[in-house]
Amino acid sequence: HGIATLRDLETGEQRFVWLRPRLIDALRTEKRKREDVLLRICRTAGCVPFVVRGRFDPAALTRHFLETAA
Repeated sequence: HGIATLRDLETGEQRFVWLRPRLIDALRTEKRKREDVLLRICRTAGCVPFVVRGRFDPAALTRHFLETAA
């Protein structure tokens, strides 16, 4: 449980949201669905997506593109 500040990516508007367990589960489920769709699209196109987890590492991004270009 807890409170989170969410920002609408289209409008920039912020709002506070109470993170109840069912909302957290729904957000996680939607995230997994988006990741699955992205992975399927990339596989169809013959590429591998670069996923940022935690802090962005520009060297990891460079390695990703150099390794997958070969």
